[in-house]
Parts: sequence; C-alpha cells; structure tokens
Amino acid sequence: MRGRNRCGVDDGARGTHRRPFRGTLRGMRETDRGDDPSKVAMDTSGASSSAQPPRIDAETFERLVRESIPQSARLPWRVLEVGHGRARLVMQFDARHVRAGGTVSGPALVALADTTLYLVTLSVVGLEPLAVTSDLSIRFLRRAPPGPIVAEGRALRARGRLIVGEVTMSREGEDEPIAHATGTYVVPTHRRER
Repeated sequence: MRGRNRCGVDDGARGTHRRPFRGTLRGMRETDRGDDPSKVAMDTSGASSSAQPPRIDAETFERLVRESIPQSARLPWRVLEVGHGRARLVMQFDARHVRAGGTVSGPALVALADTTLYLVTLSVVGLEPLAVTSDLSIRFLRRAPPGPIVAEGRALRARGRLIVGEVTMSREGEDEPIAHATGTYVVPTHRRER
C-alpha cells in the first residue's frame, strides 16, 4: 500500500507510515517560530547579530531531525553549539562512511553540510520543519581521513523566505578544511486558515 504522509512525501511500497515530527510541535509553533518567516531579516552586513538568541535549541533540533527524517539515524552527528545564524555539529567516526582508500565518503560529508545548514536556517526562523534545501554546492578540498568531522555553518544572508549559508568542515582538532559547502534553504509560506 502506497500513500503520502502529512508532508506530502511518498511513504514507499512497504506501506509504512512514519509520522512527521510531532513532539510538542503544535504547542511550540507559535512560541518558537515567533515572527512570520517571510519577515525574518538579518542586519545589512548579512551576518547574524550575536546579541540575538537562536530561535531553536540543540535538543529540539536533534529531536526534530531524528523523528522526521528516518535516514538521519545513519549519520552519527550531534550539535556542539547553536547561535543565531550559526551552528557547529560533529559527525562521529563510523566505518560505514569510509570508502575505498580510507576516506570519509562524499555523501556523508554532503549530509553533514545539509544538516548543518538546516540548523543554521532554523536558528534564524525558528521551528519550521518544512524548510527545504533549494541549492547545495560542495567543494572537496582534501582527503577526509577517518575520524570525527566538525562542521561550522553560518548564515550569509537571510531575507524573506531564503536563507543563504556556508559550511566549512574539518577533522576534529585540525584547522585545515576538508570541504566547503554553500547552500540556500527556502522557508515555506503559510496559508491562512479559513
């Protein structure tokens, strides 16, 4: 049996229905999201103000991703730090993510970059599970040896429904970057209930 979940995603041929993040979403929407996401703006320099607190905390974000994106369980990451328009995540070493030649695979690094940009976006707009990646580009700068990878992301511009950001990834304890990603997230507009 095939079907679509509440987010409009095809559940697949197995007929399993995984509910999107429920947690306390309904109660949190009004308080955590705050202003209309289409009215979110950063200062004119494009960098977020460190005086503003993040609009989502690490625990809520981790729960949201784990409950609403089932494949995220394959990527052993955790949030190290979140601020308004910035985030640091670490992906712990997992032998399943190593490819031939003893290198951390590109798909694992892309997933880490996308997850980091998602947190950067939600740190600006608040709890918005339906924010989606519009664009993601990554440059692999050097071999990624097995070990924990730290991703540092920041918003470059947040105007209207678009959040543009960048993520730099490096091996834990090292300064030289392994990869650099840039991307854009789109925040959905909400229809008025009639």
